[in-house]
Amino acid sequence: MHNDPQNGIDYLVDWYALLGVERTADAETIRRAYKEQQRKYHPDRYSGLATEFATQAAHRSVLLSEASSTLLDEAKRSAYDIQLTTWEGPVSTDGMAIIDFTRSRFSASRLLQPSDASASQKAWDKTILELSGFDPKTFALLERLAHMQDATPDMAEAYREALRRKQVFLQLEEVMLWDAAGFIQRSPEPQTPRAYLEHVELALTNARETVHREIAATLLALEGKDVKLLMGSEPLSTVTEQAVLAHQHEAAVKRFDTMSEAIRAKAAEEQAIIEKRLSFVRGEYPLDQPEHFPRLIVVVTVDDKLFTFSFRLAGERVVDDTVHDPEKLKHINESATITEFIAQGVNVMRFTFEPDIRLYDQLEAVLIAHFEMVSPTP
Repeated sequence: MHNDPQNGIDYLVDWYALLGVERTADAETIRRAYKEQQRKYHPDRYSGLATEFATQAAHRSVLLSEASSTLLDEAKRSAYDIQLTTWEGPVSTDGMAIIDFTRSRFSASRLLQPSDASASQKAWDKTILELSGFDPKTFALLERLAHMQDATPDMAEAYREALRRKQVFLQLEEVMLWDAAGFIQRSPEPQTPRAYLEHVELALTNARETVHREIAATLLALEGKDVKLLMGSEPLSTVTEQAVLAHQHEAAVKRFDTMSEAIRAKAAEEQAIIEKRLSFVRGEYPLDQPEHFPRLIVVVTVDDKLFTFSFRLAGERVVDDTVHDPEKLKHINESATITEFIAQGVNVMRFTFEPDIRLYDQLEAVLIAHFEMVSPTP
């Protein structure tokens, strides 16, 4: 693996800008521009200067040669034009390396270069266990205790926290798997349990298209260069023949497909954990509210901020109920205000927000539990 920023992975050099020509320039214009630029930066002109200047000139000369060979080859230019048009990362117009460490990006080297998967997996496991605070043995014990008939509230709370830590662990594992599949710093899919696997499946489909496109472009750019790539179990030193390029492309896509299966499995685990965590989201009714009304105010605190949501039952549908006085809702935690709402046929419910799960899904869970207990209107 390379740690330095790489052209075509972390940033993209605009060969047209480097040569000083328009993107519509014909072959003759590109040849003239290349010769003119090469005269300026040819290493022979800087041989007597300080080492750093000679090195920079040599690097610029190499880039100019690459720009020329790419733009004067019809197939390479066509592939490069597509890459340049669709590129969403930083673009270098002078050949200088650029990297944005905050941007999610695709790295072809993750799929093309040999790696020690077993060593990487051990390092990942240790790191994410430490970051998440998740311990598999403790989790198994708490899960068993929480489902016992005489389980105490403390046991349930401990299990609830263990579920949260396991979800964080699974999220980190998913990010690491995406990284191994070539997609660096990719965020997990939206935490919607009922559609989570659908989100992941769509993401994998789109990612596979990216892999096909970017691997093909990368191999085309590497043709004839001395590099180490996958070739069965043995590394290949030089990329030359078309058959070799095709094999490398197939091997890279196969490696991505293998990682995809692992990502799907991890997503299924995470969806199950989200569902279990949602089962702990229960509303509590302050004061004495023996009757369940078809109107409800839900109170929840998120990051020390109080939020109120009003709903009512309209036939078989739950809809917003926006008739309440906003000023009165500001005092919703006061007993007198709650008593007044109850007298008007409106329940007040509180619930504890579960971090890392969408508020919408948590609201849905408590609403279902409440309105299922509302007596049907005669």
